Amino acid sequence: MRVPRIAAALVAGVPLALAGCSGPREVRVGDCLQDLAASQPKIVSCQRPHEGEVVSTVTLAGVTYPGVEAIQQQVRADCQSAFERYVGVPVTESPLDLVPLVPTKLSWEEQSDRTVLCVIRKVDGSLLEEAVSQSGD
Repeated sequence: MRVPRIAAALVAGVPLALAGCSGPREVRVGDCLQDLAASQPKIVSCQRPHEGEVVSTVTLAGVTYPGVEAIQQQVRADCQSAFERYVGVPVTESPLDLVPLVPTKLSWEEQSDRTVLCVIRKVDGSLLEEAVSQSGD
């Protein structure tokens, strides 16, 4: 999956919808992202302030777009497990939040976009200052 184009505004606790794939390279687990609400978030160094960090990618199957809520339900357990492995504690015991970035109906249908990014960010919306891998936060 390439750096996503975000179709929905970033709202605390609400999954974002991706509007297709574009960008300089594949997004990988451990990549840090800035400008999540922009049309094309940027991959940045995790040692610089950043909005989110990718802990997992989940590839979905199916022909018909299931909708944001159905996708969110489908990936919840996978994203939560990935969070715990990546950070070292369950999301319920962390000051960090977990947000799935999901494909939009348009990207699903026109670009065969089936990838969900499980992204960590701070609950209060402030920037992460460093990588959170195995931080225990």
